[in-house]
Amino acid sequence: MNLNNINTTLVFCGLENLPNLSKAEKTVVFGEWMSQLPNDNNAGTHMLFPSDFNLKSDIQTKNDIINQDKKVRQLYKDLLSRLGIILNDYHKENFSNRQWEIIIGHWLRHFLDVLMVRWVLVSASLGLEVSHIYILDTDQNGLCPQPKTRDDFSALSDSSKIWNQFILSSIVSAQIEKNENSHLKQSLETKTIDQLPKPKQKKNQIFYLRLKNRIKNYTKKIIQHISSIFNPTILLYSPSLSLIEMLKIAFKLKKIPYIYFLKDSSSISNDPLSEFSEKTDKNLSEGQVINNNVRDIFKDLGEYNDLFSKFVTNNIAQNIPKCYVEDWHSLKEKTKNLNLPKTTDLLYLGSGIITDECLRLYAAQQIDIGTKIIISQHGGVYGFTLIREKTEYVEQRIADQWISWGWKSKYSKNVVPGPALKGYKKFRKKRINNSLFVALPPVRFSPTRLNYTAP
Repeated sequence: MNLNNINTTLVFCGLENLPNLSKAEKTVVFGEWMSQLPNDNNAGTHMLFPSDFNLKSDIQTKNDIINQDKKVRQLYKDLLSRLGIILNDYHKENFSNRQWEIIIGHWLRHFLDVLMVRWVLVSASLGLEVSHIYILDTDQNGLCPQPKTRDDFSALSDSSKIWNQFILSSIVSAQIEKNENSHLKQSLETKTIDQLPKPKQKKNQIFYLRLKNRIKNYTKKIIQHISSIFNPTILLYSPSLSLIEMLKIAFKLKKIPYIYFLKDSSSISNDPLSEFSEKTDKNLSEGQVINNNVRDIFKDLGEYNDLFSKFVTNNIAQNIPKCYVEDWHSLKEKTKNLNLPKTTDLLYLGSGIITDECLRLYAAQQIDIGTKIIISQHGGVYGFTLIREKTEYVEQRIADQWISWGWKSKYSKNVVPGPALKGYKKFRKKRINNSLFVALPPVRFSPTRLNYTAP
């Protein structure tokens, strides 16, 4: 790989943690998701990798992307089976591999994706000629926040600088330890954080918004209560469809509908700190400590020969959400208290299955009585990318039928071409001759997912 030879400093601990850094020193970070970028012009020169570098070759070829996805899929299947055995034993459950996949699959695939994309970026950046490499001291107690739900994990990987700095620093340590380049080891320097960031205070909600939300929630409860009276045979949930459209689907399928509305998973935990403040490092200043005795159950996830797989297994204990471990019984109790239909023939689910912990647990429990799961496409890039996007991959694995927007899949036989079961708006634009609307591809190096376009 030929990268520009720039004598510079790699900063994996965040520029905000290096107050005494020379203003004349060139520094490299990956973006705002892992470092506070200075606004002061006199703050020195900082560059974003890889966007600010004139690379002579791609960090990844098409084959690299395909092989990385293959590696992630293989590891996903293997770890899913191992985690299912551990969680069944710990919780005294008897769930099948598919049931655990419905419950934890969306978190596990997301976890593997965000680690792989960071692994690739770190590996490529270490190919630069550097004078210093700054990382966090990952042995510092209580440094890395722990997610409580799948959504918490998503918010951490997307927005928490501390979480990203911890993971990036851990990756650097793992890669350099096996690297024969002594210069990299000599240039490495660890930094401790003297004071963890304070949580941001929530802004007071405006009165009319509070009232509006209460009215909406009360209306949803009434609709759910009414729909539960008539012995429903299909549970319907889709944020893209109106109530009328869902009723039409039930009528065409000749099923009695139960209309479901997305539940907030933030209140599952009994922990007073459980309500995660979106896009902040809320829990860090409270001295968050995980229960290491409980988390020891994840130490025996098996031996792997490759460095990436070893890194993944070493970080599962810290990053598997609490609702699957310490708060498991709280999750089951909250799901039970929803009083959802005891017997259904079909579950028609939209994107809510990704974020709603109770809905996924309910779906896992229902398949024990023969309930079928139907999921319809709810995004525009499904079926068009070089590799299957993480939610598309998991949804197609857990669904009995997956309804696409008219296309077939070479990967999954359960993909059924169908219409776009999604509300639409009429697009009105004054016609201009020789005009063309172009859909832009996704960003090549997203910090949150393996979401690549083909070179």
